[in-house]
Amino acid sequence: MIVKNQNDILTILKMYMTNTNVKQSQICNRLGLHRSAVSRTLSNTNNSNITLDTLLSYIDACNAVLDINIIPNPSKDKDKDTDKD
Repeated sequence: MIVKNQNDILTILKMYMTNTNVKQSQICNRLGLHRSAVSRTLSNTNNSNITLDTLLSYIDACNAVLDINIIPNPSKDKDKDTDKD
């Protein structure tokens, strides 16, 4: 899946939680947060900007890691400028 924003990461995290049977209550216990806070973050209903640190802590609480690959965007035109170095 190509990630375009934080909601995409949250979607992937929720799919991971479903597939691995990680419950919100486990996230609460591991992070020391109230269930309402975890629910708000995972649903992102107010479209707030969630920090990368917060996303990483939730991923860690799921006993997972984030693997990032940066690749060229095939939908963009190639840069017409070339380095002359």
